Amino acid sequence: MERGKSGGCYLGSSAGGLYFALNIIFEATIIVWYLVSNIRSRDAVWVKKYVGNVGSTVLQCRKDFGLEGYHRIVLKTMVIHPTVPHIFYLGFLRKVISYDFEMDVAQLVYNFSGISPTESYKFFPYEWYQWPRRLL
Repeated sequence: MERGKSGGCYLGSSAGGLYFALNIIFEATIIVWYLVSNIRSRDAVWVKKYVGNVGSTVLQCRKDFGLEGYHRIVLKTMVIHPTVPHIFYLGFLRKVISYDFEMDVAQLVYNFSGISPTESYKFFPYEWYQWPRRLL
């Protein structure tokens, strides 16, 4: 098995900042960088902001996520919360979870178990003014 292979990346904005996230596929680890300089600068400066082992966190509670029998997860999709940069929404196995990098907490948001494996869905960050700002 290959270790440390990149499984995708994400570039997005949250709370007025620009963030870049890299998914290390076989570990389900996400590394997030934040742009501290002006985006138009020739010498752009990116600073590592968060590192989270999502796979380890989720697999500690296999039953809660319906993952009995799974030994690893492969993240397929990720987006950043539009106003809370330490929260990402992640997709795998027709499930959507929220992951808080500061608290190392994962919560199941939605399970698309009723759709066929050939159907797909898209993520996009959106904030509704009545949603809570933080995970409880």
